This record gives sequence, structure tokens and C-alpha cells, in this order.
Amino acid sequence: MQKYRHVVAGQLRHTVTVRWVTKTQNSYGEDVSTWADLGTFPAWVYSLQGRELASMQQTWAEARFGIYMRYQPGIDFHAEDRILWVDEGDYFDILDVGDPDGRRVMVEFVCKEYVQ
Repeated sequence: MQKYRHVVAGQLRHTVTVRWVTKTQNSYGEDVSTWADLGTFPAWVYSLQGRELASMQQTWAEARFGIYMRYQPGIDFHAEDRILWVDEGDYFDILDVGDPDGRRVMVEFVCKEYVQ
């Protein structure tokens, strides 16, 4: 994660839905994943480039995208969650979630594109 970027409201021009997974077992004992929406939020979705991409890939080789959104009080985001970029219809697996400056103002996700 890099240091906090100042993000103005106009940059949060994308819409994302964060989804969380619930795992249960069916009658055969197989794991079944059920996804539910945690919330839909304005966000800034961007592709990692240059030094930022190289830096992120030292920790997460598959990192390709970053997502910024405002901190949501009472909601905990986890790497097991998934993000739907509503505008484009793309899904992202979350590699890391962070609070860039520790002030609970913004949330930063490092993601890879989900491929079925």
C-alpha cells in the first residue's frame, strides 16, 4: 500500500459493489459458496502502472488494479471478498485491503481481475 492520495469527489466516478462469501456444505459434504452484496459505493478504479505496478507486484504478482473508496463505518472488508465494477461488469478478487493513512477516511484495495 502506498501513502494516502488526496482523492476529490469527482475522482470517485465509478460504482462498485463489494460482495462477501458465505461457505456452507451441501448434502454431499461439498463446499458451496454463496455471494451476497455488502454494499454499493462510489469508487475510483484504476490500473496499476509504472513504479506503482512494480512495487505492488513485489508482494502480489497478480496485482493489476487499485480501487479507492471512502471509508465505510461499521463495514469490515476482507481479502476473501470480491468487487463488482458495476460500470463495466468486471469482477475483481481482492489481494489486500488497507487504510492508506490510518485516519479512516479512504479504503484502498489491491486487486486482480477475476477470471471464471
